[in-house]
Amino acid sequence: MARGGGRMRARARASEVQLLSRALREQGATGVSRHMKKRIKEAAEPVAEAARAAARRLPDRSTATRREGGSLRRYIAGSVTVRQTAKGVRIFVDSKKMPADARQMAHAFEGASIRHPVFGNRQVWVAQPTGGPWFLPTVRRHHPDFVRAVSQIIDDVKREAGL
Repeated sequence: MARGGGRMRARARASEVQLLSRALREQGATGVSRHMKKRIKEAAEPVAEAARAAARRLPDRSTATRREGGSLRRYIAGSVTVRQTAKGVRIFVDSKKMPADARQMAHAFEGASIRHPVFGNRQVWVAQPTGGPWFLPTVRRHHPDFVRAVSQIIDDVKREAGL
């Protein structure tokens, strides 16, 4: 799992998308390029939705994870984001969408357990099971379908543009 800027990331490299976008721009077909990128982002949504569903299935046994706006699981699920980039799309957990005091919890739940004090008593610590990794296994499971969808989109755009 890559970490950076408080985000977990799963990337599908798409150098072909970048090359095709450049070729379309050179032909003056910027609208086709934008449409292709929009379709790729739409193809990533089922993967992101599967990650959100996995986050909602995380164990939630503690009353400490229940907050005024909902459970920690709901916050984590709501922070799964799909963003369009120059190379295609990026699916990640945006910690900025989490409450300030829980921004690292999505990363913590990716591990096997979370070590924390019992009811704030720093003399007594426990390791609480998290349910194991949830983000990357989910994204990896859906990656082949996403790659097939992107390949189909690329083929369609090449055909439409006469490339």
